[in-house]
Amino acid sequence: MALAASTSMTGRQWIFWVPTAGIGIIGLSFLYCHTQGMITPNQYAPIIETAVWTFGLLCIFGTILAFYFAYRKYLISIRTISLALLGWLTLCVLAGYTLWRLYVILLEER
Repeated sequence: MALAASTSMTGRQWIFWVPTAGIGIIGLSFLYCHTQGMITPNQYAPIIETAVWTFGLLCIFGTILAFYFAYRKYLISIRTISLALLGWLTLCVLAGYTLWRLYVILLEER
């Protein structure tokens, strides 16, 4: 809901609805291929990994696009964008460190 509200403030509702419709169409396509037996169990892992990476990159691109349009319409400043980027990078480093520590702990248990 927050994403829909912020994109409507910029006057670019398509930023929210086009990806949402695309995810739905792709999801239904995968479901159809699965029920028809077009996808074998050996193909599940690469398909899911590709879908996760694609979705992540599209989310990053969509966020950059939303910040660009908000900046262009003078809804946010460069300072806000830089603080948001700094916060995002900090959270990425913390998440990476946490996952690395969990990985090290799991390796020590073996």
